Amino acid sequence: MVRFVKPAHLTRWQWMVERFWKNVDRRGLDECWPWLAAKVTDGYGTIAYEAGDLYATHRLAYTIEHGRIPEGQQVLHSCDNPACCNVRHLFLGTNTDNIRDMISKRRGSIKLTKEQVLSIRADSRKHREIAAQHNISQSLVSLIKSGKRWSDDY
Repeated sequence: MVRFVKPAHLTRWQWMVERFWKNVDRRGLDECWPWLAAKVTDGYGTIAYEAGDLYATHRLAYTIEHGRIPEGQQVLHSCDNPACCNVRHLFLGTNTDNIRDMISKRRGSIKLTKEQVLSIRADSRKHREIAAQHNISQSLVSLIKSGKRWSDDY
């Protein structure tokens, strides 16, 4: 386990900010600035703050630039690059905003359009046939038809 020792002349916050910028590849103003150090499996960067506490690097970038993130808000990427720390690519939104953004851009596990979801709901064929047509699982077909997925979006 790597243990970092904070220099005495820096506050914990200053020290984390300094470590943060050392691990960001700052490119052109409009380009993605990828996090170069530790990432979780979905590609988001992480940095250790206190013993055992991890902070998402895109959230840290936003906080450094704009201050605290309001309760109930998430930091979203306009570039859809989870490792990006360029504050010009980051904006606040709710969980609903994030889901709508995922759907509109057809990224992540959201691969269906509104029209496809409505078509699945109206389709009377067997779930396995519908799933094969849309390249999704039978369980997702079931969740869509029962309203447990995309219930309030469409």
